[in-house]
Amino acid sequence: MTGFEPSPTSLADAAMSQKTQSFIAQGKTHLVLWGLAEEYIDQARSLCFVATTQPNAQVDWRKRHHDLIFCAIKCLVASISTASHAMTQLDKAKAGLRLAQILFEETENLQRAEEEINKAITIVDAIQGSSALDIQLRLYELRIQIYIETKRFRLAKNALRIATTEAAKHELYWWRYQFCFLKARVHFLMSDIAGSLSALNQGATLADERGDFDLKLAFWIVAGQYSLMLSNWDQAMRYLQKLIPHMGLDEKLALSSGAPSSASSSLSVSAKESGSSTSTTGHLQLCQSKQLRVFFLILYITCTLRSGSVAQSLAALSTLHAALDETRPKDAYELQGIFRIPLKARPNQGDHNRGSLYYETWPHISIKWMSFSQVYCLTYLLSGICNKADMTQPTKAEQFLVEGIKAVDREFSVNDYETSTIHVRRNQRWFSLLMMTMLLHLTDVFLIKYNLVAAEDTILKATYWSKVCGTWEAAKWRISLSIGMLMQLSGRLEEALEWYNICNCHSEENHRDPEGYEAKTLAIINMALIHCGDRLQDLEKVSKLQLEARARHATCPSTNVLCALHILDSRVKEGLIPVRQHLQEALRLSSALMNTQMRSLTLLLLGDSYMHPHDEQAEKMLMAGYVHAVKTSNQIVAAAAGSCLKELYLATSQGIKASQQAQKNTPILETIDQAFQTRLMGPLLHE
Repeated sequence: MTGFEPSPTSLADAAMSQKTQSFIAQGKTHLVLWGLAEEYIDQARSLCFVATTQPNAQVDWRKRHHDLIFCAIKCLVASISTASHAMTQLDKAKAGLRLAQILFEETENLQRAEEEINKAITIVDAIQGSSALDIQLRLYELRIQIYIETKRFRLAKNALRIATTEAAKHELYWWRYQFCFLKARVHFLMSDIAGSLSALNQGATLADERGDFDLKLAFWIVAGQYSLMLSNWDQAMRYLQKLIPHMGLDEKLALSSGAPSSASSSLSVSAKESGSSTSTTGHLQLCQSKQLRVFFLILYITCTLRSGSVAQSLAALSTLHAALDETRPKDAYELQGIFRIPLKARPNQGDHNRGSLYYETWPHISIKWMSFSQVYCLTYLLSGICNKADMTQPTKAEQFLVEGIKAVDREFSVNDYETSTIHVRRNQRWFSLLMMTMLLHLTDVFLIKYNLVAAEDTILKATYWSKVCGTWEAAKWRISLSIGMLMQLSGRLEEALEWYNICNCHSEENHRDPEGYEAKTLAIINMALIHCGDRLQDLEKVSKLQLEARARHATCPSTNVLCALHILDSRVKEGLIPVRQHLQEALRLSSALMNTQMRSLTLLLLGDSYMHPHDEQAEKMLMAGYVHAVKTSNQIVAAAAGSCLKELYLATSQGIKASQQAQKNTPILETIDQAFQTRLMGPLLHE
């Protein structure tokens, strides 16, 4: 037998038990077909689980998966079409719901899925009593998901209004929770943050009233996520600040604290957290869901990185690593990122008559977030970013990013672009954007270490990847910024200006993205610094760029940008006092940011400002900058600081020190000369 053909002996024989034969004799063939469909679906999903966890264990698994799903659909269609007195209208509605679910989740035929939903809703609307109520709400839920997928948000809001009213009328609080999440998602996709937060707050209030504490925290976490994704950072921080104590984390790390805490700070988790849902620290109730804690920590790290609190990010990162070690997926659902939050409240006595499907959800709510592999890959990225600024351990950030890139690449060996499943396509786009981000952050690491050849190679990989995966339009501003920095470091200043201009044009298209907005501001500052130099000096242009950068920083404040602005101001200010004031502020900010690159540069510039009038102070500053730059592999600053020290020693008649410094400078200068002679970025990239 070639290819894969579902064998009647492998599946049907297993199903043809005595009970099955009894069903057929009673005219209940539809139940046999339904059971066979579920067998096909289970095998298809088991195949995905094995292919994901053991990529080389299954050959040609995609075709086999496709065939199994197709057979399941055929069985469900036959089940609905079966003419049998034993098949009730409710059975037909259930089969229609299941068929629509499979069509929605496993195929691209959303129109057919919607048709099946409409047929099933017509059936359940005609059924008297509450026996079909749960099926009816499930159908509305799936209809809303299809409306969301097809971006028909007005229809989604109308359907939500009907479904929510029905759930409230029958006091089905678990469905009210579900519809609050869906309503928030619809408003979020419409960029309506107020409507989204209103729905989530309603859900949190209901959960609080019913004693479902972890679910209340889940509503708050999603509110923080949506606020963050819509660039409402202050709002996101307020929600995260409310969550910190309930996560069992040290309250001194609250986001409202001004300066970043020391590097030795930790996010210590209370030992009481492993108890029941009423566990407390004092009178404080703690979150019991490990998945929710991971969810929270990822958002927390993202926010603290944005605010420049790198020490807090690093402290949270160590806790995230430990939490992931404790949060292993127990089944295929958890592997896909579906985790369950138990509900404390119990159903009403009359709920026992609402059909068996109700007990599939009680007593928990299922929440779909990122898959387990997505969380792991994202943690690699966050680990690389957290360690990128502090280059006292130069290989640490590089190792995290390289391992993350390997992990993402493995995901693409499992989920390729030939698969039509909706969630697989979403994963593909998500992983392709993550790969782009990892490659460009790795480029930054190489640029900081002045490894220009490796930086160029990584930029070309990012460019190729963006073209293959169709993400070029979203990534070209960031790639242009990296090329501009590469050109600037290699001394090709005219080309650097060209690439910075390209970055500015494209990032402006994504002005709502704070990273893109900040990137353009940094590109403007870099352009101004180029025009401060002797080769392309243009003080009028510097003044114009400086004002533009200041205005942009006022619109979207960033500690990184503020530090860079102080360095720029020190280059254009007249008089030693204001120059040193700006540099001292830059030194303070770079230390708070744990940004070793900016710290080394600031020490170099401070030392230069103290040359001759205060030679002793100049030597201290220059030596600190030199040692710091060497330790962090910052070749450019090390070369500049070393050259300044040599000149200082010669000017103060310290010949021995000058000779010793010259010997130290030689290998660094040779590395830079070699990089300058390398012709980076040929015509391939320009094409």
